[in-house]
Amino acid sequence: MFTRTELKIAFRYMLARRSERFISVITWFSIIGIMLGVATLIIVMSVMNGFHDDLMNKILGMNGDINIQSYAGGPQKWQGLIKTLKKDHRIKLVVPTVEGQAMASSKSGINSGVIIRGMDSANFIALPNANKTIHKKDLASFDKGGVFIGSDLARKLRVYKGGNITIISPKGSFTPFGTMPKVRSYPIAGVFTVGMIQYDSAYIFMNTKNAHNYFNTNGRLTFLSLFLKDRNSTDDYSKYLKGLVSKYTAYSYEWAKKNSAFFSAIKVERNVMFIILMLIIIVASFNVISGLIMLVRDKTADVAILRTIGISRRSVMKIFFLIGAMIGIVGTALGTILGVIIALNVDRIRIFIENSFHTKLFSEDVYSLHGLPSNLNVSEVVFIVVMSLALSFLATIYPAWKATKLEPVEALRYE
Repeated sequence: MFTRTELKIAFRYMLARRSERFISVITWFSIIGIMLGVATLIIVMSVMNGFHDDLMNKILGMNGDINIQSYAGGPQKWQGLIKTLKKDHRIKLVVPTVEGQAMASSKSGINSGVIIRGMDSANFIALPNANKTIHKKDLASFDKGGVFIGSDLARKLRVYKGGNITIISPKGSFTPFGTMPKVRSYPIAGVFTVGMIQYDSAYIFMNTKNAHNYFNTNGRLTFLSLFLKDRNSTDDYSKYLKGLVSKYTAYSYEWAKKNSAFFSAIKVERNVMFIILMLIIIVASFNVISGLIMLVRDKTADVAILRTIGISRRSVMKIFFLIGAMIGIVGTALGTILGVIIALNVDRIRIFIENSFHTKLFSEDVYSLHGLPSNLNVSEVVFIVVMSLALSFLATIYPAWKATKLEPVEALRYE
């Protein structure tokens, strides 16, 4: 495609002489501009993917892919349904759950609103995200009447494993003086960490029996959580499930679809960020155009001499195309390497900067996560590289075409 002469001339033009140092500076600025644009795009897209995947995994890891509830909270006879679901090979875990709201209090006098979930210890330890900081020996205390509380809630209430927590519910017993709040004290069997502040700061888990007694549910469940082996098959299984649960005066819904507005907002934000950051590469491509146009003007006499000794217009165009292509390739390669390295170590870099400058770059309260997630998608990196190279190559077409329009006689007339 390119002859040795064309490659040699293009390479010599890339390495400007002392008298052409300004053109060399423009070339390096073009390379740096493309490098920063590609690196920034890879880093931001990886962080956005990490946010989406981390939130999805942590939320669904606590709520299940599909939930089943009864209509209007009516009476439930779900024993047969639970047995049928547990036998289904497509389901990984079935979690019968009792849920209610209450107020948690400690000896320090601090109160906090909480959500209480009641489930068996075997189901709790099987949850994908809640079992990482709970030991099997804690399950014995849980079964005997203890509770598991989130790590942020424990810090807020100033309580710890082995201590006690008081739970207050406004739905208490009726007396001649009105409804009296229900107040119960429970030992803390363990402290869990999901890594998402909404759960770590507001959730308390107790065994099913204690939850039934506390909320006076008469054995009625709040909902069933289903965890599928293949999350990608949620849509198909949900269609099958609708016919099954209708026999039990219940309905099913996919948690992700019910809260689709939340994930759609993240997706829209991600797409907008991609478009905005792509403008950096486009601006760098315009820098390539301006640099090549100045190079063509500077090399007018050289081009005229090359044309005089027999170099074709096609070869001249290929020489200047090669220069722009090399700028694009070098800038894209350096940007890809830099972007991948930072994307794979973005949370370590965050921690290092925060410790070095004693500042807070990532607020856990705002983003609901305990770290800066990053998920490097290979297909996205390839797409960014292809887009960067395509824009760089397109940017070389006009200057290269302009060089072919130089007439040797006109160019050498005043030399």
